[in-house]
Amino acid sequence: MDYKHPIRDMSAIAMLIVCLQLHCAVVKSGTAFVTSVLNALISTYVKCASSPSVISSSLMGVARRLFDDMPEKDELSWTTIITGYVKNDDLDSAREFFYGSGMCEKMVVAWNAMISGYMHRGLYKEALEMFRKMYLSGMQLDEFTFTSIISVCANAGFFQLGKELHAYILKTEVNPSPDFSLPVNNALITLYWRCGRVDEAREIFNYMPVRDLVSWNAILSAM
Repeated sequence: MDYKHPIRDMSAIAMLIVCLQLHCAVVKSGTAFVTSVLNALISTYVKCASSPSVISSSLMGVARRLFDDMPEKDELSWTTIITGYVKNDDLDSAREFFYGSGMCEKMVVAWNAMISGYMHRGLYKEALEMFRKMYLSGMQLDEFTFTSIISVCANAGFFQLGKELHAYILKTEVNPSPDFSLPVNNALITLYWRCGRVDEAREIFNYMPVRDLVSWNAILSAM
């Protein structure tokens, strides 16, 4: 007997029960109008919606209604909803929320969520167009932005664009922190070896001040 699916289903049901219990507790406590509390509740529904055994659209619907009814919203409120749509593979709703909210276009996390969502769905042209709009808007590009868009170039074989991004990073990020350089360099290694530039991938690896398991896996894949 295959116990995998029943156990997974039971886990999903348990998560749903926790969501409902938490929601009831929030209402009873009188904190249903506190932004931080509502953010936590929305986040719980979003995480529960990510379970493969749960009807994600209905739970995201609850999360969205909670968001819409919030008397005061902060950046976490907005980004939780859009990342929830992306994680639940509902890019249509994510795109509608992004452009219709009037707020997401001011948030780096929201831009990154959209780029990452397109990238993971294999919608590379859409990811590049979102990146172009983000750049032209003057938003600060961070390690998550570059990692996603370099991954797009690696997956789609857009080597020249990836190389131009590499040059741009070297020009603009003079003294990058390890939090920035490590994931970006890992993505660059993958870009170069997938596009047949193994020596250049190895050179990036050799000059990395910090390496992790992803770095080693990337360079070993190039061998």
